[in-house]
Amino acid sequence: MKEELISVKTDNLAKIKGCDLSSCTCGRFHECICTNNRITQSLLQKYLREVHNIDIIIKSELIGYSYLIYNRYPPKNINNIKVFEHYEEALEDALYESLQLIKNNINN
Repeated sequence: MKEELISVKTDNLAKIKGCDLSSCTCGRFHECICTNNRITQSLLQKYLREVHNIDIIIKSELIGYSYLIYNRYPPKNINNIKVFEHYEEALEDALYESLQLIKNNINN
């Protein structure tokens, strides 16, 4: 099973919100040769859970996948009404929506 990288759109928002967990596979040498520094979906999901207390739950529906976002502080539930064909698509959308909940970005 291959880990999915977050999309460029999600990566850009993550950086705006202060998440810079670049994924470097060359050992972070001075002359980094990595061409793709986007992180995996699961790493961003873990970051959101551990740093911002945002949980993402992917739900299996009859015709695909949806998600629930639970922000613990302050408490807020976001129940998605969209249905996605693939698990990874639902997770990607949930990650993007979760990042939008983060109020303190690096530009403030």
